[in-house]
Amino acid sequence: MKQKIGRIVKIICFCLVAVLMVNALEGLFKPKWLENRWASSKTNKSFYELEKNSTEVLFFGASVIAATADPYQLYEDYGISSYNLGVMSQPMIGTFFWFKEALDTQDIKVAVVEIKSAGKSSEKAEEKARKSYDYMRIGKNKLQYAIEYNSVQRDEDEVKPDLFSYLFPLSLYHSRWSELNYDDYDFFLGNNKSYTRGFSVLSTQFKDMNTYIEEDAQKGLYDGFEVESDKIESPNEVNAKYVRRIIELAKERNVKLLFVKSPDTGWKEKQHNYIQKIADENDIPFIDMNLKSVRKELDFNYKTDLADAIHLNIKGAKKTSEFLGKYLTENYDLTDYREGNNSVKKSFEKYKKYYEASIKEGELSFPTTLDEYLKEVQDKSNGNYEVILAAGSNVNNIKFTDEQKNTLINMGVSKKIFEDSEFGTNIVSVTNDGKTYNEVAKQSEDSAVSVSLGGTFSDGTDYLVKADATGSTLKLNDNECTSLTSYGFNIIVYDKQLKRVVSTVYLYSNNGETTLNRGE
Repeated sequence: MKQKIGRIVKIICFCLVAVLMVNALEGLFKPKWLENRWASSKTNKSFYELEKNSTEVLFFGASVIAATADPYQLYEDYGISSYNLGVMSQPMIGTFFWFKEALDTQDIKVAVVEIKSAGKSSEKAEEKARKSYDYMRIGKNKLQYAIEYNSVQRDEDEVKPDLFSYLFPLSLYHSRWSELNYDDYDFFLGNNKSYTRGFSVLSTQFKDMNTYIEEDAQKGLYDGFEVESDKIESPNEVNAKYVRRIIELAKERNVKLLFVKSPDTGWKEKQHNYIQKIADENDIPFIDMNLKSVRKELDFNYKTDLADAIHLNIKGAKKTSEFLGKYLTENYDLTDYREGNNSVKKSFEKYKKYYEASIKEGELSFPTTLDEYLKEVQDKSNGNYEVILAAGSNVNNIKFTDEQKNTLINMGVSKKIFEDSEFGTNIVSVTNDGKTYNEVAKQSEDSAVSVSLGGTFSDGTDYLVKADATGSTLKLNDNECTSLTSYGFNIIVYDKQLKRVVSTVYLYSNNGETTLNRGE
């Protein structure tokens, strides 16, 4: 009998270990969806760390809402406890199931739904839905999401999702072992928090993008619209179905719904009319920030307040967050968590320094000249920035003004790097905890010359920067920083608070003029 019990215990232990191993492997192999400015997996992961019933307002939708509503600004200006659950490319079915998931842990007073997906006549591609599915916790909602998404009626030419790969993601992602990189391990080992509560900090400007057309701007095509007809978008039936289910679930759980459409150059009047009809039929407020009247109230400039044609940058988000905060406070019975001593207040205060560092990181992307850029770096450092300069001997004739030299020297850079910036000089310089380390070497005509500096920042991060005849490279903890430009004089800003490179620019000499360029 004892032997049988022993065998059963061993089998159970083996099964538990196997389950834990598979779960760990899935966590490592799953894509982290950390695509440039988006951090969708961190958004979902950090949501589960919220204290139970601590968040009264939740934002749902795709990337457009992630860049529109800043929970920290809502808290600091109005005391609102909110979280932004916007995830890249989220379809309406994803919005429904994340709403359902959120209701399991949060006593939501207001659910703000960015309604763009509902106003589209087509459904998002299957691979995009994964971004809102993969990091939902295993449970009833995730299982139901997989089954229902698999059963959605699709066009004949669209491939049906593989249900097995949704239920067992390792079957789909196991081949990623050769693609695993620093982000995968970094996320897996714990760097997986959203310090902005899901808000995406974007810092480009629409007017600087290839999609911006000055002719369209002159015609007022980027200025929003007025409702002049009763034309209605033909809805996608899948989207319409899950909008209805969101409305039903909100009524069932006594949650107030607020429909929002973020500023978007592609949003049309007939889409507005379709959503307005749904809102009116169900007594749901609908704020469309593309209406000229609302845009005027926001003082919104599509040219400078959009990051691209459809997403807001932090300048625009500041305006929309102020607008939403005022609306929410005036129309709903929300708690002001700034008052008194409470756990929500403590949570916001605990991570505030990381949030502020993320905003500063975004603001470093706005300057267009070297003088403006250096001033921003100086002003925003607060002792957290280390500056790395790197230029290989293939970099030609970079000229600095006396003011620029003095600024760099005040930041800790050695005068030595300015002595000979003509073609043929390898330069590396690193500021580290108040000290500066420099290596400068003239390229020899007879043999290759290479200079390098290695060390450890005070946050524990190892660095190694090199420069030679082919350009320059930087490694942090043995992971190469890919934003350096081989033919430019690179200025790299490392943030010890966030433990990452927050800005890379390079200087390039064009017909004798030194220009500031972004390393992306």
